[in-house]
Amino acid sequence: MGARATDRIQYLYNSSGRWIAFRRGKYVFDTEGKWVGWLPWGDGQIVDVEGRYLGTIYPEDRLYRALAHRKRGYPGYPG
Repeated sequence: MGARATDRIQYLYNSSGRWIAFRRGKYVFDTEGKWVGWLPWGDGQIVDVEGRYLGTIYPEDRLYRALAHRKRGYPGYPG
């Protein structure tokens, strides 16, 4: 039986190719396993645990902080 999409881990890298975080489902963790953010809209935009823009996941596994990201309303809280 295959893993569910929420069980899969996606490793995220900066522009230099250094591993900086990982994603499991809609949650994002740093390299130490600390929860640092989540994807409230399901489109690659990550907000931190306070609801502020953290970065965007670009194909396939790059995490960048876009200077001109689209501002959205408060994403709520995942828990």
